[in-house]
Amino acid sequence: MRFKNNGISIIVPTCNRPKLLIKTIKNILKQTKKNDEILIINNGYKKINFNNKHIKTINFYKPIGVANARNIGAKYSTKSYVAFIDDDDYWSKNYLKENKIIIKNRSPNIIINKIKIKQNNKLIKSKLLNNKTTLNDLFTQNPGITGSNVIFKKKVFIKLGGYRQHFSPSEDKEILIRYILKFKNLNEAYINRKNYCILNEYDGVRLSRNVLLLIRAKFILLLFYLKFFNRMDVLAVLKQILFLLIKSIIK
Repeated sequence: MRFKNNGISIIVPTCNRPKLLIKTIKNILKQTKKNDEILIINNGYKKINFNNKHIKTINFYKPIGVANARNIGAKYSTKSYVAFIDDDDYWSKNYLKENKIIIKNRSPNIIINKIKIKQNNKLIKSKLLNNKTTLNDLFTQNPGITGSNVIFKKKVFIKLGGYRQHFSPSEDKEILIRYILKFKNLNEAYINRKNYCILNEYDGVRLSRNVLLLIRAKFILLLFYLKFFNRMDVLAVLKQILFLLIKSIIK
Protein backbone atom coordinates (compact mmCIF):
# COMPACT_ATOMS: atom_id res chain seq x y z
CA MET A 1 0.00 0.00 0.00
CA ARG A 2 1.36 3.44 -0.95
CA PHE A 3 1.06 6.46 1.30
CA LYS A 4 1.59 10.12 0.56
CA ASN A 5 5.03 11.17 1.73
CA ASN A 6 5.47 12.90 5.09
CA GLY A 7 1.86 14.01 5.49
CA ILE A 8 -0.08 13.75 8.75
CA SER A 9 -3.71 12.73 9.09
CA ILE A 10 -5.18 14.25 12.25
CA ILE A 11 -7.81 11.98 13.79
CA VAL A 12 -10.27 13.38 16.34
CA PRO A 13 -12.70 10.95 18.02
CA THR A 14 -15.68 12.68 19.63
CA CYS A 15 -18.83 11.72 21.48
CA ASN A 16 -21.54 14.23 22.40
CA ARG A 17 -19.22 17.10 23.36
CA PRO A 18 -19.75 19.69 20.60
CA LYS A 19 -18.52 22.75 22.55
CA LEU A 20 -15.27 21.07 23.58
CA LEU A 21 -14.81 19.69 20.07
CA ILE A 22 -15.06 23.17 18.52
CA LYS A 23 -12.26 24.44 20.79
CA THR A 24 -10.05 21.48 19.85
CA ILE A 25 -10.71 21.94 16.12
CA LYS A 26 -9.85 25.65 16.38
CA ASN A 27 -6.57 24.68 18.06
CA ILE A 28 -5.79 22.27 15.21
CA LEU A 29 -6.77 24.66 12.41
CA LYS A 30 -4.41 27.35 13.74
CA GLN A 31 -1.46 25.13 12.84
CA THR A 32 -2.60 23.09 9.83
CA LYS A 33 -1.47 23.59 6.23
CA LYS A 34 -3.18 22.98 2.89
CA ASN A 35 -2.01 19.38 2.58
CA ASP A 36 -3.12 18.38 6.09
CA GLU A 37 -6.09 16.10 6.60
CA ILE A 38 -8.45 16.26 9.58
CA LEU A 39 -10.84 13.38 10.22
CA ILE A 40 -13.52 13.69 12.90
CA ILE A 41 -14.92 10.33 13.97
CA ASN A 42 -18.25 11.15 15.53
CA ASN A 43 -19.76 8.38 17.63
CA GLY A 44 -22.35 10.58 19.26
CA TYR A 45 -26.08 10.87 18.63
CA LYS A 46 -26.13 14.05 16.54
CA LYS A 47 -24.64 14.58 13.10
CA ILE A 48 -21.58 16.82 12.94
CA ASN A 49 -20.61 18.82 9.88
CA PHE A 50 -17.84 21.44 9.65
CA ASN A 51 -17.92 23.77 6.67
CA ASN A 52 -14.22 23.29 5.92
CA LYS A 53 -12.75 21.39 2.96
CA HIS A 54 -9.85 20.13 5.10
CA ILE A 55 -12.20 18.42 7.57
CA LYS A 56 -13.85 15.09 6.85
CA THR A 57 -16.49 13.81 9.25
CA ILE A 58 -17.59 10.21 9.68
CA ASN A 59 -20.84 9.98 11.67
CA PHE A 60 -21.87 6.80 13.51
CA TYR A 61 -24.79 8.11 15.61
CA LYS A 62 -23.97 5.73 18.45
CA PRO A 63 -21.03 5.24 20.82
CA ILE A 64 -18.40 2.84 19.44
CA GLY A 65 -15.61 3.65 21.88
CA VAL A 66 -12.57 5.88 21.51
CA ALA A 67 -10.21 3.06 20.47
CA ASN A 68 -12.53 1.90 17.68
CA ALA A 69 -13.06 5.51 16.57
CA ARG A 70 -9.29 6.07 16.29
CA ASN A 71 -8.89 2.84 14.31
CA ILE A 72 -11.62 3.86 11.86
CA GLY A 73 -9.95 7.24 11.42
CA ALA A 74 -6.63 5.54 10.65
CA LYS A 75 -8.35 3.22 8.18
CA TYR A 76 -9.77 6.13 6.17
CA SER A 77 -6.68 8.33 6.46
CA THR A 78 -4.61 8.98 3.34
CA LYS A 79 -1.32 10.22 4.82
CA SER A 80 1.80 8.35 5.87
CA TYR A 81 1.46 9.35 9.56
CA VAL A 82 -1.55 9.47 11.89
CA ALA A 83 -1.81 11.89 14.83
CA PHE A 84 -4.60 11.40 17.36
CA ILE A 85 -6.16 14.01 19.62
CA ASP A 86 -9.21 13.68 21.89
CA ASP A 87 -12.04 16.18 21.59
CA ASP A 88 -11.18 17.97 24.85
CA ASP A 89 -7.40 18.25 24.43
CA TYR A 90 -5.08 20.79 22.79
CA TRP A 91 -1.61 20.84 21.23
CA SER A 92 1.19 23.34 21.71
CA LYS A 93 1.21 25.98 19.01
CA ASN A 94 3.98 24.46 16.82
CA TYR A 95 3.09 20.82 17.52
CA LEU A 96 2.39 19.84 13.91
CA LYS A 97 5.08 22.02 12.33
CA GLU A 98 7.91 20.70 14.48
CA ASN A 99 6.75 17.09 14.36
CA LYS A 100 6.68 17.32 10.55
CA ILE A 101 10.35 18.36 10.64
CA ILE A 102 11.12 15.32 12.78
CA ILE A 103 9.26 13.09 10.31
CA LYS A 104 11.11 14.58 7.34
CA ASN A 105 14.54 14.24 8.95
CA ARG A 106 14.16 10.97 10.86
CA SER A 107 11.06 9.09 9.65
CA PRO A 108 10.50 7.51 13.10
CA ASN A 109 8.04 4.68 13.73
CA ILE A 110 6.37 6.73 16.43
CA ILE A 111 6.71 10.18 17.97
CA ILE A 112 5.78 10.62 21.63
CA ASN A 113 5.38 14.18 22.89
CA LYS A 114 5.24 15.63 26.39
CA ILE A 115 1.97 15.67 28.35
CA LYS A 116 0.75 18.60 30.43
CA ILE A 117 -2.28 17.91 32.59
CA LYS A 118 -4.70 20.70 33.48
CA GLN A 119 -7.49 20.41 36.00
CA ASN A 120 -10.11 23.16 35.80
CA ASN A 121 -7.66 25.19 33.65
CA LYS A 122 -4.83 24.92 36.21
CA LEU A 123 -1.63 23.03 35.31
CA ILE A 124 -1.15 20.28 37.88
CA LYS A 125 1.67 18.14 36.40
CA SER A 126 3.71 17.17 33.32
CA LYS A 127 4.82 13.77 32.03
CA LEU A 128 7.43 12.65 29.51
CA LEU A 129 8.56 9.08 28.99
CA ASN A 130 11.96 8.21 27.49
CA ASN A 131 13.54 5.65 25.17
CA LYS A 132 14.46 3.53 28.20
CA THR A 133 10.83 3.08 29.25
CA THR A 134 10.26 -0.65 29.81
CA LEU A 135 7.33 -3.05 29.96
CA ASN A 136 7.64 -2.96 33.75
CA ASP A 137 7.12 0.82 33.72
CA LEU A 138 3.99 0.48 31.57
CA PHE A 139 2.56 -2.41 33.60
CA THR A 140 2.68 -0.51 36.87
CA GLN A 141 2.15 3.15 35.88
CA ASN A 142 1.58 5.53 33.00
CA PRO A 143 4.95 7.23 32.45
CA GLY A 144 3.59 9.59 29.78
CA ILE A 145 1.50 8.04 27.00
CA THR A 146 -2.01 8.95 25.93
CA GLY A 147 -3.98 9.09 22.71
CA SER A 148 -3.36 12.80 22.23
CA ASN A 149 0.46 12.93 22.44
CA VAL A 150 1.39 10.20 19.98
CA ILE A 151 1.98 10.19 16.21
CA PHE A 152 2.32 6.83 14.48
CA LYS A 153 3.78 5.92 11.13
CA LYS A 154 0.61 4.53 9.58
CA LYS A 155 2.10 1.27 8.35
CA VAL A 156 3.45 0.60 11.87
CA PHE A 157 0.04 1.39 13.40
CA ILE A 158 -1.60 -1.07 10.99
CA LYS A 159 1.05 -3.72 11.69
CA LEU A 160 0.32 -3.40 15.42
CA GLY A 161 -3.40 -3.86 14.76
CA GLY A 162 -4.42 -0.45 16.09
CA TYR A 163 -5.96 0.23 19.48
CA ARG A 164 -7.91 -2.43 21.38
CA GLN A 165 -11.20 -1.19 22.80
CA HIS A 166 -11.46 -3.81 25.55
CA PHE A 167 -8.37 -2.33 27.26
CA SER A 168 -10.00 1.12 27.58
CA PRO A 169 -9.14 3.45 29.30
CA SER A 170 -5.62 1.94 29.16
CA GLU A 171 -5.67 1.29 25.41
CA ASP A 172 -2.95 3.92 24.92
CA LYS A 173 -0.56 2.08 27.28
CA GLU A 174 -1.48 -1.29 25.81
CA ILE A 175 -0.58 -0.37 22.22
CA LEU A 176 2.83 0.81 23.45
CA ILE A 177 3.29 -2.49 25.28
CA ARG A 178 2.65 -4.29 21.97
CA TYR A 179 5.06 -1.92 20.24
CA ILE A 180 7.86 -2.76 22.70
CA LEU A 181 7.13 -6.50 22.43
CA LYS A 182 7.32 -6.27 18.63
CA PHE A 183 10.30 -3.92 18.26
CA LYS A 184 12.06 -4.94 21.53
CA ASN A 185 12.45 -1.34 22.79
CA LEU A 186 11.67 2.30 22.04
CA ASN A 187 14.89 3.00 20.11
CA GLU A 188 12.94 3.55 16.89
CA ALA A 189 10.63 6.00 18.66
CA TYR A 190 11.34 9.73 18.83
CA ILE A 191 10.71 11.35 22.20
CA ASN A 192 9.80 14.99 21.59
CA ARG A 193 10.70 16.94 24.71
CA LYS A 194 9.76 20.31 23.23
CA ASN A 195 6.18 19.88 22.03
CA TYR A 196 3.30 18.82 24.21
CA CYS A 197 -0.38 18.09 24.38
CA ILE A 198 -2.61 19.50 27.10
CA LEU A 199 -4.95 17.00 28.73
CA ASN A 200 -7.94 18.78 30.19
CA GLU A 201 -9.85 17.59 33.22
CA TYR A 202 -13.02 19.37 34.27
CA ASP A 203 -13.83 18.82 37.96
CA GLY A 204 -11.51 15.81 37.72
CA VAL A 205 -13.73 14.13 35.15
CA ARG A 206 -12.00 12.15 32.40
CA LEU A 207 -12.51 8.60 31.15
CA SER A 208 -9.17 7.55 32.61
CA ARG A 209 -10.40 8.81 36.02
CA ASN A 210 -13.41 6.44 36.07
CA VAL A 211 -12.43 4.16 38.95
CA LEU A 212 -14.39 1.08 37.88
CA LEU A 213 -13.11 1.32 34.31
CA LEU A 214 -9.56 1.68 35.62
CA ILE A 215 -9.95 -1.42 37.79
CA ARG A 216 -11.30 -3.38 34.82
CA ALA A 217 -8.49 -2.19 32.52
CA LYS A 218 -5.74 -3.02 35.03
CA PHE A 219 -7.20 -6.49 35.64
CA ILE A 220 -7.51 -7.26 31.91
CA LEU A 221 -3.98 -5.96 31.27
CA LEU A 222 -2.66 -8.16 34.08
CA LEU A 223 -4.43 -11.29 32.80
CA PHE A 224 -3.53 -10.72 29.14
CA TYR A 225 0.16 -10.02 29.70
CA LEU A 226 0.69 -12.10 32.87
CA LYS A 227 3.61 -14.08 31.39
CA PHE A 228 5.56 -10.84 30.88
CA PHE A 229 4.99 -9.56 34.44
CA ASN A 230 7.53 -10.25 37.15
CA ARG A 231 6.38 -11.02 40.67
CA MET A 232 6.88 -7.45 41.90
CA ASP A 233 4.84 -6.08 38.98
CA VAL A 234 1.95 -8.44 39.78
CA LEU A 235 1.98 -7.40 43.44
CA ALA A 236 2.17 -3.71 42.51
CA VAL A 237 -0.82 -3.95 40.14
CA LEU A 238 -2.87 -5.98 42.64
CA LYS A 239 -2.18 -3.30 45.27
CA GLN A 240 -3.33 -0.63 42.80
CA ILE A 241 -6.53 -2.58 42.10
CA LEU A 242 -7.18 -3.00 45.85
CA PHE A 243 -6.61 0.73 46.42
CA LEU A 244 -9.03 1.63 43.63
CA LEU A 245 -11.65 -0.80 44.99
CA ILE A 246 -11.42 0.80 48.44
CA LYS A 247 -11.61 4.24 46.83
CA SER A 248 -14.77 3.28 44.92
CA ILE A 249 -16.41 1.89 48.09
CA ILE A 250 -15.59 5.02 50.13
CA LYS A 251 -17.07 7.23 47.40
